[in-house]
Amino acid sequence: MLLWVLICFIMVEWPVLSWANRIEPFISGFPFIYFWLTFWYVLMAIGVIVTALFVWRP
Repeated sequence: MLLWVLICFIMVEWPVLSWANRIEPFISGFPFIYFWLTFWYVLMAIGVIVTALFVWRP
């Protein structure tokens, strides 16, 4: 799980963002980076919640 969170964190760092922004600048009028960041932040949040549930399980 920690690896999942780490990978999600790396995917929203600047070098990856600059690469991701070259793929397709706009999707339906929205910048591609918006979709990229939303996707990875949601995955990171899921990973953090699942990890917390395993760590603090009574």
